[in-house]
Amino acid sequence: MSAKPILDIAIAVKDFEEARICINPLCDMGYNFKGENGIPRRHYFLKGEPCTHHIHMLEKTSEEWEKLILFRDYLRSHQNTAEEYKKLKRDLSERLQKDRKAYQAAKSDFVETVIRKSRLITHP
Repeated sequence: MSAKPILDIAIAVKDFEEARICINPLCDMGYNFKGENGIPRRHYFLKGEPCTHHIHMLEKTSEEWEKLILFRDYLRSHQNTAEEYKKLKRDLSERLQKDRKAYQAAKSDFVETVIRKSRLITHP
């Protein structure tokens, strides 16, 4: 899905603590480790200036991982919603180019709505 020039990479790990072994090798590859960055038990990395990549490393059994997968799967199977999200992200990235927090906040209602819909389908 296009809309912003940043590639989001989600990595599932078995154990958050054991995954710390990945921090130094990713930093050696040019990623900047940001800790949990507001999401408990997530290893978060950025790369590039301006930023070109995000890595979200989460435990496969975590609620945050489940939300990522629910959101992804819903967009894959609902093209109209995927198009709406694409347009929203494009608009927000143009209006809020320099304010990442505002960008995230402005799309959060849409994302949470999609996750709720997806849960209704997968867990009726």
